[in-house]
Amino acid sequence: MGSNPQKIVAYYAHMKSLEKKEWRLKNYCKMWESRAAEYQKIIPMCKHVVSMGIDFPLLLTLETAVIKKVEEEHIPPESAPFQVMQEIEYYNRNGGIKKQLYDTTLQVGMVS
Repeated sequence: MGSNPQKIVAYYAHMKSLEKKEWRLKNYCKMWESRAAEYQKIIPMCKHVVSMGIDFPLLLTLETAVIKKVEEEHIPPESAPFQVMQEIEYYNRNGGIKKQLYDTTLQVGMVS
């Protein structure tokens, strides 16, 4: 560079530009690290959901049911998923009993 003022100013401007880029990249890294940390917390739960055979369409259906419960019944968002799951369990239990009753009635009718 020598003592050429134009080269010195250009070099300094380039260094400032690189410092700004470095600052932006560090901020992006912090943001992505923060997001990654949040996702790390939910990965075990996601693996559990997948192991139960719950696929994406079923998960969207569950989300829709929870949103509907919150909006229509004014249930707090933090308790709505639990209530939806209770209703599903209740329906499955009663549906199972009704099916068993129907099957038994059918068998009694066949024996008679």
